[in-house]
Amino acid sequence: MKKIVSMLLLVVTGICLTACNASTPAGERENQSAIPDLTKIAVVVNSENIYENEVIAEYELLLAISEENRKIVNSSDISDELKKEMTSRILVPTKEEILSDLIESRLLTQEAEKRNLVPTDAELDDYFAQVDKGLEAAPEEDVANVMSTINEYREGLGMSEQEYHQRQREVIKEAMMRDKLRNQLNLTDSDMDGYLADLKASAVISYANADDESR
Repeated sequence: MKKIVSMLLLVVTGICLTACNASTPAGERENQSAIPDLTKIAVVVNSENIYENEVIAEYELLLAISEENRKIVNSSDISDELKKEMTSRILVPTKEEILSDLIESRLLTQEAEKRNLVPTDAELDDYFAQVDKGLEAAPEEDVANVMSTINEYREGLGMSEQEYHQRQREVIKEAMMRDKLRNQLNLTDSDMDGYLADLKASAVISYANADDESR
């Protein structure tokens, strides 16, 4: 289930506003889920650890995203039949599927680092600057509506502006790495999936839970 968590996070907006770059206000919650619990390792991928609380945090975020997307669908001005169809597509992957995605992300990053294909901060800044530039050309009323939607969605996820923007950067960074690697190897999207599967098959992966090794 390819990066469902990340993609759903962007599905509502498809853009990032300059306002998302703001620093976290004083007193706003700190993102504790980003701090790994070094005592609990879920899996080791080529000598690099993925911690249990990373998996849990990703799972909890996906639950929140799914709930927010359901709210958006149910409040939309569409037919009940279409609401039912769209709601049925909003699935919550299992923790095992999320762990598999985290492993693939780690392998993609490792391969991009090896090939010097990791996007720089400047490249990411330029990406979001271009998006913001496009937004500036939109009618003021539309921008206000978009900002309202973003803030409502973000708050529903319990994320600060800084956390939300950082998550967007992570999503775009991974998408850029995938595109750079695919272009360097001259692969189709389908071939790229196979390439990542081969990376996983050849990687040294050690699960803390023996039951996970069957994946």
